[in-house]
Formats: sequence, structure tokens, C-alpha cells
Amino acid sequence: MNKFLIISFWLLIVTGCKEESPKLTFERQTYNGKELRMDGFYYSVSSNFEGPLYNIFFYYRSGIYRYAGSSNDSTHFEQEGWLNPNSRLIWGLFKVDGQQILREQWTPEDSWIHRGTILNDTTFQINELQSSSGSVVRFKDDVFHFVEFSPKPDSITKYIE
Repeated sequence: MNKFLIISFWLLIVTGCKEESPKLTFERQTYNGKELRMDGFYYSVSSNFEGPLYNIFFYYRSGIYRYAGSSNDSTHFEQEGWLNPNSRLIWGLFKVDGQQILREQWTPEDSWIHRGTILNDTTFQINELQSSSGSVVRFKDDVFHFVEFSPKPDSITKYIE
């Protein structure tokens, strides 16, 4: 009986101690600007062992963005291949300040802030990544292009208030 109580107590402690997710440093701001289009998605192209990889991001007027996943085919953007919305790692916040775009994205440990320049309403470039702690800076050259797309997936998430 004593062993049962010890194991039960240990299980209660382990299951009751839930690690809290790190908070994003950005405040959510409604985007009412015209610098970027909101009636579709933006994609960037990277490479993997199979060739080009198209990384898809949806941006919403609510100031939220969603990483939807990747595709090896630039003409094949189907909802069935999008990432599960129940992971905080696909969600983030963005803001536009003049011709600058800033985006904050969760990582398993903290978050990364992406900084870039808006070239026109259908193209922007991310030039820099910085950890939210400010300790790490990486320089990039990711260009994002717009594709008109409807219907967009829902932007409601339990991870951002």
C-alpha cells in the first residue's frame, strides 16, 4: 500500500507540473495597412535533397501569421498537406512599420524575430533572424512571393490571445 501511495504521489507531481510555453515578445496588433496583400499566402523557396521546397505562410489582418507547411511542387498547395494547427510552433505574430516587416515565431526553447523589407505588396525579403533573448543573430536572404488563394485556413488559435 505504501508503494502505491508513493507512485500515485509521484504521478500526480509529474502530470501536474506542466511546463509553460515561452511568451512572444510582440504585442498583437491589427494590421490595417496596404503594404502587404492579405487575400492569399506568401511562399519562399529553399532547397532540400529533393530539389526546391516551397514554404507557405498565411498572414491575417488580426496580426497573426501561420506557417502552413512545405511543398515540393509550386502548383500543389492543398489543405491536406498543411501542418496541424494544434502546434504552437506554426503560429506567430507580425507587424509592419513603413517598409519593414517583423515577424516573431516560436521555437521549442524561445522565439525568433525575423526582420525584413517589403519590396511591394506581393514581395518581401527577410534579411535577419534574432533570438528573442537577443543572443543570436543570423543573416538570411529569403524572398517571399504572394499567391492569391481562397479560402484561407482559420486564424483562430489557442496559443495567441
